[in-house]
Amino acid sequence: MKKQFDYDNHWHYRNELIEQLQKDAIYNYEEYLKSNSQISLRNYIRSLFSLYEGVLANLREKLANRIQTLYLIGALNEINIHDLYLLMDEAVSINERGGVNKKFNANSFEKLLKFVIKKACELNKIEDQIFNQGWNDFKSFIKIRDRITHPKYEEGILVSEDDYKIIENAKKWWDKTLRIVFI
Repeated sequence: MKKQFDYDNHWHYRNELIEQLQKDAIYNYEEYLKSNSQISLRNYIRSLFSLYEGVLANLREKLANRIQTLYLIGALNEINIHDLYLLMDEAVSINERGGVNKKFNANSFEKLLKFVIKKACELNKIEDQIFNQGWNDFKSFIKIRDRITHPKYEEGILVSEDDYKIIENAKKWWDKTLRIVFI
């Protein structure tokens, strides 16, 4: 039976989703270690990326709440409504009847991630050099994931040893960045 979305318990839903995505990534990684096959490696890469997408959705919402809280307690003098708008899951427009249409926030994962990290660094007064070689590896990881998920040619689905090293470096960057910026 399909679970109905519970808007009143949004965080519970998101946390359940993150737990499941994490289990998927771990399972697929263990399958890759057992089989050392291209298909299990591709499944691992896709599930890891899905986990990161879920985590980013949580981080966006937490950051929006933090901005609002800091403003309410007087720690921020003003709120840039455009910043909050970019952190939302939905984009809005006005329809012909003067009502509001909602649609998916179509900003790319890479752009949203960079925005969230920069905004969190600004709020937390962090001046660490986050966007270094690790960031470049993470951007390459995104391209690898896109290539194997939407291959144009047969070679597009193959994951090389160099690709795997990039993914491992991207994971290290992700973990380090989240520890520095959000914990």
